[in-house]
Amino acid sequence: MSSQDESQGLIAETRPWIPEDKVFRSSSQVPSHAQFAIATTPEDILERSTNWIQQDGITIGRYLAEGLRDYLNPNNAAPAVHEKRLRAFEAKTVAALNASAPLVKVNPAVLVNVHNADRAGYSSHFGEIPLQENTPAREVFVNILENRHEMGEHVTKAFSDGNGEFIDIFTHLNAAYEPVVFDSLMKPIVSDWDAKSKTEHGLTQFWENRRSRSMTEFLPMSPEVLTEMITGWYVASRLGHLRIEPQQVRIYAPATSLSEAAWLRFPVPGLRGFDHRPGPDSLADVLGNIVLAMAEVNTRESIAPLAPYARLRQLGSAANGELEDYIRDGSNAFSEKAATGLTAAERRTQVEGELTKVQGKLQGYFRDLENRYKDPLNVPPIWDLRDSIDSALTVLVTKVKALDSSAAGSVDDFN
Repeated sequence: MSSQDESQGLIAETRPWIPEDKVFRSSSQVPSHAQFAIATTPEDILERSTNWIQQDGITIGRYLAEGLRDYLNPNNAAPAVHEKRLRAFEAKTVAALNASAPLVKVNPAVLVNVHNADRAGYSSHFGEIPLQENTPAREVFVNILENRHEMGEHVTKAFSDGNGEFIDIFTHLNAAYEPVVFDSLMKPIVSDWDAKSKTEHGLTQFWENRRSRSMTEFLPMSPEVLTEMITGWYVASRLGHLRIEPQQVRIYAPATSLSEAAWLRFPVPGLRGFDHRPGPDSLADVLGNIVLAMAEVNTRESIAPLAPYARLRQLGSAANGELEDYIRDGSNAFSEKAATGLTAAERRTQVEGELTKVQGKLQGYFRDLENRYKDPLNVPPIWDLRDSIDSALTVLVTKVKALDSSAAGSVDDFN
């Protein structure tokens, strides 16, 4: 019986019959009853059917074993049939390339504003491409990729003389992009926020169990940027550039060549509610709400919602000299808060004293939190920022102390 015949067997002997009579068996054999297996399960039937249709020498077997190389070979079909196959191959290849694009929806307007790019480029990579050189099929395939600007050495290396039945296509974005450019990521979040942000109960529902990491890991910024924003918060407070009101928190941005002076509002409502109360927790609340500003960047297709945070970072930057200018000559971008009646030395002492007092109060507040909260999941978000805040204030106080308050003082003295 051939192997093909054996694969089509319905009944198979799994143990032979060996009689008890010694006359009919050898001395090395042990008597046994015969056992048989009947291959009637769905898996057995599928296996037999597959083996039958894939056997060599029959029409259906040859059809199923035919790969792209043979199917598109002009010698294996009449000219009209071959031309029809080529056109179908061309259409299916284009469809496959389109379908293989990264499964994300990019907002073009946000992409331009955030990355200054008009499209999110991606690259296609291929498994084995079983199309021989100097064949019509290969020429069609190359033309498609050249028209899409996707032809390259990596494609040339993928061509082979094999007879595979398909071509694997893998794609990836050519660069890293900010989350705000992806509508497929941001729109569901924004939709949920819009539905729940009208009431305190809805806000609680939206944000409950959403943050699983500490604030320093949750905030979408590097440690350096976080330090600048924390520093900027306390610089803004000293300069009178920060207003914490019952329904909003705003920061002052002076006029530039592109915009007029304005009070920029941080997101309202915030993740933790509608009210903003002056106190140590305000900073953590404002920083946490940056994710709402990022969502708004997507919906408004503008980076304007991040302007308050950019101003906060600007004030905390080592290159910013606004606090130095205030100490040295009393000047202030917000003219209503310009200093009068004090000398430079007195202003320096005043700022140093205010910052030191704030730092001392915060250290006491953090000790109180440590004693009051035993469950780390219930502690206010500001707790996670305690080391960053203390470090930023220490550096800021040190720089103010070192500042030459005379008229000859320079920006470098403060930086």
